[in-house]
Amino acid sequence: KELGRPTVTPPEVARQAADDSSDEYNSEEEDGGGEEVVLVSLHYQDGKSDKFWRIRLDGVSHTVNYGRAGTDGQTKTKSFDTAAAAKAAAEKLIAQKRNKGYA
Repeated sequence: KELGRPTVTPPEVARQAADDSSDEYNSEEEDGGGEEVVLVSLHYQDGKSDKFWRIRLDGVSHTVNYGRAGTDGQTKTKSFDTAAAAKAAAEKLIAQKRNKGYA
């Protein structure tokens, strides 16, 4: 799935992505100001790791939440000058995670 083509997923389902057997959720909603909000959730599991990584793109910022599956993890937000810059940075991070084996 591409970042620009999200499917609608209820927020309560997206919050549980780390505990779900599905690896990725894309959600489109409005934040009240007409901005598109996109959530991508990825999962990585091997013999010793079981991790999640989520990014929420919201206008001129993105928020990354990551950690061990089954935990709340850590959250970091980064702001940009434009929505296009935020989207480009988010797409770059998503590509990096996929290259590392997250699905």
